[in-house]
Amino acid sequence: MSRSVGLAGRVEPEPVVQTLDRLGLLGEALLLDQQASGDRARRVLGWSPTGPSVLDDIARTDF
Repeated sequence: MSRSVGLAGRVEPEPVVQTLDRLGLLGEALLLDQQASGDRARRVLGWSPTGPSVLDDIARTDF
């Protein structure tokens, strides 16, 4: 993801308090340990994704 937004793979840790000060409620959401998968939607609904991958979508600059 870092490369996708032009940071060349660099990431820098910061204290949780600093993240919350900087990002507010968005920081709280980003600090949650969440995992997502489309496996169930594929299996139960027969869903098949057709759009770009998340990283390809982030790399786009025309949104």
